[in-house]
Amino acid sequence: MSIVTVLLLLASVLAVCFFARRTAPKKQGRGERFMKKRLSNKVARYGRFHAHWCPGCEQMHMIPMQADGGWEWDGNPVMPSYRPSVIADGAIRCHYTITRGQIHFASDSEHTMAGRTVILPDLPVDRFVDQTSSE
Repeated sequence: MSIVTVLLLLASVLAVCFFARRTAPKKQGRGERFMKKRLSNKVARYGRFHAHWCPGCEQMHMIPMQADGGWEWDGNPVMPSYRPSVIADGAIRCHYTITRGQIHFASDSEHTMAGRTVILPDLPVDRFVDQTSSE
């Protein structure tokens, strides 16, 4: 083989590797590596967690499930109850309980919902697969 042939072969291999890498699916972010399934319009399974929309923080909150040493769930996906209370310390502190489909915000929450009780809102439709699952 001549040196030109080797260089052309090497360039071809590099080109294939470069374009294959550019067209490969992007790596999933930290929260996307688990299958997301809606259990109802209120709660979704997100790997080993349950997720719900928090109207106080205006973002999703995750609750680890009991099998992992996490929270106890009553099994009702429409009007869920979780024990014990949840503390989400992000940009602001959010402390609450969810009982029979209602969020009871503790007075030590650092948003406008502190001390209030509201109905658990529906999940944002763009965040989860369309079908519901009772797995």
